[in-house]
Amino acid sequence: MTAKQRVLFVDDFLDNRILYGRYLERRCECDVKTADSVREAIQTLLFDDRFDVVLCDFQMDDGTGIDVYEFIRESNYDVKFIIFSACDPAVIRNDSRSGNFDILPKDKLFELCNRIR
Repeated sequence: MTAKQRVLFVDDFLDNRILYGRYLERRCECDVKTADSVREAIQTLLFDDRFDVVLCDFQMDDGTGIDVYEFIRESNYDVKFIIFSACDPAVIRNDSRSGNFDILPKDKLFELCNRIR
């Protein structure tokens, strides 16, 4: 049996963490850990860097998904990073400093499982 993908899902809205977290667990068969802010995501990664994927909202109260991405890149973590947001992908790309990550709009939920693999 293949090991489940370990996903860190970062979103500042509780309803999104519950809804998408369950979707990831049930439909995509992933082990999911959630974080509610940029700060919590970074703290989680400092203590546990064994995630396969970080799935991160773009706009949050204490920063953006780009801040989480920059931390991952500067820390040399080997993890797939996906911005999962309702924001326009062009806005996200304009805000990114290096942009070597995937963007998936939240309305494309049907693509989520394929993107994290």
